[in-house]
Amino acid sequence: MSTSRAAWRRAAAVGLALLAGTSVLEQANGRESQAESRVSGRSLVEWRSDGRLVFARKDRLFTAHGWEGTCDSAGLYLLDRTGRTEPWHTGDTVCRAIGASVGGMMSLSPDQTSLLYADQWTNGSIHRLDLVQNHDTLLLEDSCLLVDQVPSWSPEGTRVAFAKGCPDTAHSTQIHLMNVNGCCLQPLRAPAVGEVDRDPTWAPNGRRIAVGRGSGNVPWRSEIDILDLVTGLRRRLTSGAMPAWSPTGEWIAFVRWDSTSMKMPSVWLARPDGTQERQVVATEPREQPPNAGEVWWGPVVWSADGSALAIARLSSVWTVGTNGGSPRAFVRRR
Repeated sequence: MSTSRAAWRRAAAVGLALLAGTSVLEQANGRESQAESRVSGRSLVEWRSDGRLVFARKDRLFTAHGWEGTCDSAGLYLLDRTGRTEPWHTGDTVCRAIGASVGGMMSLSPDQTSLLYADQWTNGSIHRLDLVQNHDTLLLEDSCLLVDQVPSWSPEGTRVAFAKGCPDTAHSTQIHLMNVNGCCLQPLRAPAVGEVDRDPTWAPNGRRIAVGRGSGNVPWRSEIDILDLVTGLRRRLTSGAMPAWSPTGEWIAFVRWDSTSMKMPSVWLARPDGTQERQVVATEPREQPPNAGEVWWGPVVWSADGSALAIARLSSVWTVGTNGGSPRAFVRRR
């Protein structure tokens, strides 16, 4: 693996830890003297049209022998505004998929019948999990795949965008497309030599993809580019990472990290043409991980109507509207 690619992947791992507010190692180091405890890791997946959040849950027990995963309550769950949690898809197959993906982060198909995930424990593979048939299918196996990524469904549900690249190629990593059956691999326009594309997100019309682009030398100075699938052109949008295109196509949400301190990232919005850029959630001091209970993380997710964002903030989930205002807790206790 090239130095630049390795540095960027390390930065991505740190970024995920910052988004979660912690890492397994830090939690374990802080709990060596404590009795057995359970942490319920909850990764945001989608905000459904019925107003409920979909999240992937994977519990981990900290014992005298260290961290141990458990499948007794792992799966996909639904959370409503009252705080009620309902199992949606559970079982060993779902548990294995959640455990294989980085942080349980996955991509739900437009019809909500399948999941895409990258397997972090293999040499590089992308899988499709059929939630109806409870069947896991290997779509692509390639040692050049980034395993710390979330493959992205196209709006019509027929194609997949993902990051792939090897150190012996001209460009470290670039976005590729393939059909949902694993065929017809298509590379998109690559970034400059030594830069890495990741975290693709589709425009609702399927004609453009926003991607994060970073350099291994200065990993925190990441940029967001727009790839035009019709013309083949790419252009810079703004600085930031982990873009998320709104369902209406009007906005692109993204995060920015403070490179000088360990803080939660700020959340921003911009029009796809780069105008009207503004911050909607400020950088916050890093929270301490709880000794037990729920720990939230994951990407920014849009409401189905594109009017609001859901943001994981370690101990809870917050929402903020695109029209402004202060973030509010997703669960509204009476």
